[in-house]
Amino acid sequence: MKGSSLLNASTDSAAHKAALEDPDAQPQTKEELERFKRVNPFANKS
Repeated sequence: MKGSSLLNASTDSAAHKAALEDPDAQPQTKEELERFKRVNPFANKS
């Protein structure tokens, strides 16, 4: 299996478990999320 067919073959829980086990793909902590700036993609870019 390749690409999306491999992902489609896994269950949601298996994909979630695999993502959490990947040290390079850890979810942001609450503190990290609070440091982010909100971005308005429709803001004037002048």
